[in-house]
Parts: sequence; structure tokens; C-alpha cells
Amino acid sequence: MAEKHSLTKRDVQKTAFFWHMTSHMTYNYQRLQAGCLAWIMGPIFEKLYPNDHDKMVEGLERHMLYFNTEPRWGAVLPGMVVALEEGLANDDSGEMDASIIAEIKTALMGPLAGIGDTVWAGLIKPIILSVTLGWAMQGYVWGAWAYGIGVTLLDFAVTYFMFMRGYQLGMDSIDRFLESGFVKKITTFLGIVGLFCLGAMIVKYVSIGAVLEIEMKTGTLNLGEIMNKIFPCFLPLVTTLFAYWLQVKGKKITTVQKTESYSLLQEKNSWYKIQLEEQTGWIPKWYATAELKQETTITKDSKVTVLYDNVPIRESASHQSEVVKNADSEKEYTVVGIKNNMYQVKYNLFKKGFIDGSLVTPSADTPTLIKQQKAASLIGKIIVLDPGHGGNDSGATGTSGTLEKNLSLYTAQLLKVQLENAGATVILTRETDSYLSLSNRVKVAHLYKADAFISIHYDSAAQSDVAGITHYYYHSNQKALATAINDSMQQQNQLKNRGVYFGNYQVLRHNSQPSVLLELGYLSNPAEEGTLTSNDYQQSVIMAVYTGLTNYFSN
Repeated sequence: MAEKHSLTKRDVQKTAFFWHMTSHMTYNYQRLQAGCLAWIMGPIFEKLYPNDHDKMVEGLERHMLYFNTEPRWGAVLPGMVVALEEGLANDDSGEMDASIIAEIKTALMGPLAGIGDTVWAGLIKPIILSVTLGWAMQGYVWGAWAYGIGVTLLDFAVTYFMFMRGYQLGMDSIDRFLESGFVKKITTFLGIVGLFCLGAMIVKYVSIGAVLEIEMKTGTLNLGEIMNKIFPCFLPLVTTLFAYWLQVKGKKITTVQKTESYSLLQEKNSWYKIQLEEQTGWIPKWYATAELKQETTITKDSKVTVLYDNVPIRESASHQSEVVKNADSEKEYTVVGIKNNMYQVKYNLFKKGFIDGSLVTPSADTPTLIKQQKAASLIGKIIVLDPGHGGNDSGATGTSGTLEKNLSLYTAQLLKVQLENAGATVILTRETDSYLSLSNRVKVAHLYKADAFISIHYDSAAQSDVAGITHYYYHSNQKALATAINDSMQQQNQLKNRGVYFGNYQVLRHNSQPSVLLELGYLSNPAEEGTLTSNDYQQSVIMAVYTGLTNYFSN
């Protein structure tokens, strides 16, 4: 059994103090608070791994990924991180995966930031300010000092309490903390106190006067005085409420639920304007998937334009049928028939063939109509494509000299074009024949918060007759993506499908994003190598992955 390295209470207290002092001092444009988190974890890793430099480095790299939360109420999260790292260092069973730490950080930093900002900046500080400001305006110099000292002490107390509470909770109890109702009770209480303070400030500090006088034969009737006797401070109250309304008019008006659908009215910056039952509202893009609103009507005699080079025209309306011609980008054809989402076109005076509808676009003179569709769109999704190997790492070598690194990059480049045309944002981990470590490939997925990470490879085996495509996943949240692409590959690809398997690969194991590793055939099989390098096969792979992603995001 490995030696145990436990943390003392003083170790955790020092880390909490360091977090309090530096959480607002280490921001950068790429990773925000990650530098602070990694720095405060340095002494922790020295205690947990005193004789293992590699483990220390691995731990520090783990916490240099993007991180940002509210420093006070959000301090519960770095406290949990300390507890989780301690548990990982002393885990003899091997059941605890380091990726769970990244998953918890990613899942909780946003909600805790929202809670902290609301409670601290929206309630606590205004309450303290309203009280101390009253003292200062009455001539008490110590009123200003009271605000600074009070906020500073309370800042440290909340940060320390939440950090230590996070450490005590560890991994098993965080859900109970969020669901306990503690935060809700505190927020409700502070909201009530804040309303009392607001009312006191209106009466004392908001002064609005108006001349409301009517000249009469018997004298002047002052309506302002009469109104103040009936409803004192009416005008200050109305003015204050109007100012408040101007501030909150853009806040939450209702909530929407997962799987609900709404009409998309407008897209602006990172927001969608949607139609509710009796009003409109805005939601962030990352909370929704935009469905295709515009569909082009393709009928007989319509013209279509080819999107890519070497697009296959087939003998019949099937992806397995013989290729009779390869069409180049921007080539225009007239549609003479439609079958199975494939368009029959005349490619010369006497011959016809079928072309996949997703590989062409309607020509400019084709009529269009607006139609609501149920099919999911890739619009707004972030896809990271990882061409395997590269540089001095060639990967597998085919019997005729095909290098895996070159073929995987070629496939990724073709797939990138297809996905970008569908509205997705696509990032390649490498765009040239260059080496990139496995850990850095994973970092790309985390940095961009990829909705899907796809590692592209070609296989090799000692036996030259081994053939087929294999889909791998590691974490349970990755299996659905692997299954969706596998199901699509079975329908659109002519090679043997070996299915979906658990794969202990670093790009999957250390990846907290939905991920899949594709082995798209065996270069060690002479017959299969020729198929893998053909334009026909590459197009079928691209369509299979594209369809699989579309199906995955629609569920």
C-alpha cells in the first residue's frame, strides 16, 4: 500500500487565506482565475506528492485550464478541489479518476458565480452601504471607515467559511449543499432587509418637489401639501420605483425547460429572441439549439451547385452504388428526379446519376420558402477535430506507404468544411504536419468547451486481413456520441463496422467533454488501404460523422 499523505487543518487554512488574497489578482484573458487556483494548489501538491515530481506537474497542469467563479461564495469550489486532490492522492483502489475534478469544476463554477454575485454585490454590499452612508451623511466620519472595515472583514469571513465548508463537504456532499435551501434562505432574508434599507433611504435622501398650486378666489390651493398629508413622500417613491424599473426591465421574465421549442424571431450577438405565449424574450445561445428555419424547395428542373471537389455521382440512389463520375466544386447541374434525399442529375447529354443532397446547394435562381423543421441543427455547436499523430509521429504506415498522420489530417480538413457549412464552429488541434502532445490535444477541447471532440485515426494490425471501423469512448458521458456516429457509419459506409468499445486512450480518459476516437479502417490491410484513400470513401466518412453529430445534438 502506498504511503498516505494527509493535509492538516493548518494546510487548508493557509490555502483558504491564499485564495482570499489572490483570487482577484491573477486574472488573464484566456484562463481568468486558473493561475490563482494553480498557485494556491502548489503547496498542497508538495504535501501530497513529496517524492513524485511528475504527479505534481500533472496536478498543476490540471488546474491551469479555464476557471472562473465568484471569489467569496464560490470559494466552496477551490475548497472542494483541495479535498478531491487529497482523495485522489490517497486512492489505492484506482477507481477515482482525475477527470472528475475537472467535471465538478466545470459544472459548479457558473452556478456558484451566479449565487455569489447576486448575494454579495446585489444584496450584502448595498445593505452595508445604505447603513454606513446614513452615518456618514449625518456627519459621522467613522461612517466611511465602518463601510471599508465592515466589508473587508465580512469578505474574509465569508471566503474563509465557504472554503473550509467546501473542504469538509468534499465530493459526496456538494449536491446536498446546493439543494439544502441554505442559500435560498439567506437570499430571502437579505432581500427583506434590503427592502427595509431601501425604504429608509428613499424617505431620508430622495427629495423630489413639484409645484401643484391652483389659484382660487378664496386663495391658493396647494395640492402638493394635501398629497403629502395623504401619502407622504409619494413623488420620491414613484421616482425611485421608476428608476428601479429601468434597471430590471431586462431581467428574467420567465423560465423555459429542456426539450421545449419556441419560434426564433431574431439573433443578436450571443442571444436569441424567442416568442413566448404572450410576449417575447431573450435567451443566451449556449442554452439552446437553433433549428433550421429556411428550407429550399428542390423540384424537378431546379438547379443545384456542388459544394466540394470530387463529389461522387452514383449510378443509383444509394451510397453503396457505383460511382460513375466525380464532380468538382461550383459545378452546376439540373435536377431531373429526387429519391432518398439524393438528386438525380444529368451529367452529360445522355447520362444521369444521383448526387447526395447534403453535398450540393440550391443555385441562386431556385425558389425558397420558410418552413419550420424538427431536425436538429449544428448551428452554434463547437466541434474540435483532432487529426491523430503528426510531425515525427507518423502513426500507422500502409502497405503501399500511406501515412496515418497525413490521411487523418486530410479527413479532418474535409470534415471541417462540411461541418462549417452546416453552421458549426470547428477547431483543428493541428492544421499542419506538426507534433502535438496528447495532453495539449485535450486542453484544446477544454479551452473551447467543445460540444464534441472527435479524434481521427486509421488502424493497423499484425494480421493483414483485419478490417473495419471501430468507435471508442472512455467516460459514460462519451458513449452517446460514439453510438450516434457508429449508427450513422453503419448506414453510410461500405466497410465492416466493428462497433462501439471502451477505449483507455488519454485523449478520452483525461477529456471531460463529449468525446470519441474513430479508427476509420486498417492501413495494414492492402485491400482496405486502397479504399481508405479513395474520394468515395472519404465522402462517405464525412457524411456519416456529419449525420451522426446531427442526430446526437437532436436528442
